[in-house]
Amino acid sequence: MRPTVARVQGGMKMLLAQSGDVVQQYLWWFGLWEPELSDVFVSTLQAGDICVDVGANVGYFTLLAARLVGEEGTVYAFEPGPTAHHLLKLNVNLNLNSIRVPV
Repeated sequence: MRPTVARVQGGMKMLLAQSGDVVQQYLWWFGLWEPELSDVFVSTLQAGDICVDVGANVGYFTLLAARLVGEEGTVYAFEPGPTAHHLLKLNVNLNLNSIRVPV
């Protein structure tokens, strides 16, 4: 299935393939994933922090963290699955202007 663009928490855009993947379906419908953990990110991460996202999937927490740590911070995202990794890279590139992170 061809990915489509959806808006998620913080105004970020994500390419999501709504086929069978519960994370991507949930992001498509609700614009966020794991609301309690999202709240922890928002209340904990600050400008200049470093965040490591292991098992980044398609990049929801990667993008959220990048928005929160800003230009002074760094986010390292790791995803071993080839399909999710491909979407992760596309999603980071789709949001480069709004999150202002180096590639």
